[in-house]
Amino acid sequence: MQHQEHETTREVYALGSYAVQSDTKREAATSTTDDEQRRISRIGTLLRYIGVGILVVGIGCFMFQRWGISDHLERYFLFLGFTASVCGAGLWCGLKIDENKGARTLLGAVVALIPVHCSQLGAMLFSQVASCDDRFCNGAYIPVYLRWNPGSWGTTLLTVAVGLGVLAPMAYLSYSVLARRYALPLCAIGFGISSLLMIPSRDPMVVGIILVGGALATILSERRFGSIAELSTREAVLARAVPFGALCMLVGRQCYIYGASSFLLGILAAIGSVGFLGAAATAAPRRWLMKPLEALSLGCTILAGVYCADGIVDAVGLQRTIAYPLTMGLLTAFSLSAVGLRAQAIPATFQYAAASTILLTGVGELLETSLYNPAASLVALGFGILAFWWGSLIEKRSILMSGLVLTALALLETIKVSLTYLPVGWLTLGILGVVTIVAASYFERNFGRLKARMSVWRNEVMQWE
Repeated sequence: MQHQEHETTREVYALGSYAVQSDTKREAATSTTDDEQRRISRIGTLLRYIGVGILVVGIGCFMFQRWGISDHLERYFLFLGFTASVCGAGLWCGLKIDENKGARTLLGAVVALIPVHCSQLGAMLFSQVASCDDRFCNGAYIPVYLRWNPGSWGTTLLTVAVGLGVLAPMAYLSYSVLARRYALPLCAIGFGISSLLMIPSRDPMVVGIILVGGALATILSERRFGSIAELSTREAVLARAVPFGALCMLVGRQCYIYGASSFLLGILAAIGSVGFLGAAATAAPRRWLMKPLEALSLGCTILAGVYCADGIVDAVGLQRTIAYPLTMGLLTAFSLSAVGLRAQAIPATFQYAAASTILLTGVGELLETSLYNPAASLVALGFGILAFWWGSLIEKRSILMSGLVLTALALLETIKVSLTYLPVGWLTLGILGVVTIVAASYFERNFGRLKARMSVWRNEVMQWE
C-alpha cells in the first residue's frame, strides 16, 4: 500500500512538472508572438508612412506639372476621381480587410485634399472675373501649371457644383471616421475655411481681411476642440489642421504669384503676434521660456501696426500728410496695449512700448510742423497729452515727464504757428489773453488746494519707476 502511494505521488509530481514546463513553453511562444506582432506593426506603420509620402509627392507633381494634359476640365476631374479612389480605398481597408489604421490614413488624406480642391475651383472662378491672357492675369504672371480656365461661366459654375457635390459627402464620411462625435462641426469649419480659397479676388487688402476672418474662426475652433481628449489622436489632429493648411495656401498663393502688400504683411505679423502670445501662455510652467516668446510677440505687434498703417494710408492715398504718422502711431500703440493686456511675463514692457510709440509719434509730428503744415503741431499736442495720460496710467515717470515736455513744446509751437499765420494771429492773441486771465484768477483762488494736491501727486510720481 505504501509503495502504491509513493508511485502515485511520483506520478503527480511528474504531471505537475510537465504542466509547469508546458506553461513555460506556452508563455515563451506567446512572448515570441507578441514580439512578432510588434515588428509587424512597425513594418505596417513604416509602409503607411512611405505610402503617405508617395501620395504627397504625387499630389505635388499634379499641382506643379501639367503631365502633358492641356484640358483644364480633364485635369480637374482626373484629380476629383483620384480623390474618390483614395476614399474608396480607405473604405475597402476598413470594411473588407478590417484594418482600421490604413483606412484612417487614407480617409485622412481625403480630408487633407479639401483645401487643394477649393484652391483649384477658386482659380477657375477667378479666371472668369480677371483680365487674363496667355501669360498674365490682372498684371501678374501666372505659371502654366497654376492656370485653371475651364472656359465659359456656365462650364465653370457646373464644374464647381459637381466638384463640391462630390467632395462634400466624401469629406463628411472621412471626418466621421476620424472624429465620429465631432464630425459635423469639424467638417463645417474645415470646409468653411477652405472655401475662402474660392473667393475670386487677389487684391492684397481683400485677402488680408479674408485672412483675418479665417484666422479668428480657426482660433475659436481650436479653443473649442483643442482641449478635448478624443480629438488628440493623429487622425483627429489632422482633421483639426485642415483650416491651418487652407490659410497657409491662401497666403502662399498671394505671396508667390501676386505679391504681398504692406497690409498683408501686417496681418501676417499680427497673426504671428497672437501665435507667440498663445505659445507663451502654453509655456506658463516654464517661466524662462515665456519672456522670449512674449518678446517675439511684442516685435510682431510693432511690425503689424507699422505695416497695417502703411497699407491703410497707401490704400486711402494719405502719404506725406499728417495722417500717415498719426495712423501709424495710434494703431501701433493701441495694438501694443491690447496685446499687453493678455501678456503674463512682461505686460509692463508692452505698455511701456505703447507709451513710447505715442511719444515718438508726437515728436515726429512736432518736427514736421511748419507754416505749410500747421495742423501737425495740434496733432503733436494731442499726442503729448495722450502720452502724459498713458504715463500716469501705467505709472511710468519717464513717459509722464516726456509727455508733459512734449505737451508744453507742442503748445508753444501751436501758438507760434497761429501767430505767424496772420489771418488768425489776432484771434490767437485774444484767446491767449483770456485764458491767461482766467488761469490767474483760478490759481489765486485755489492756491492752497492746488498746492496740497501737487504735493501728494509729486510724492506718488517719485515712487514710480
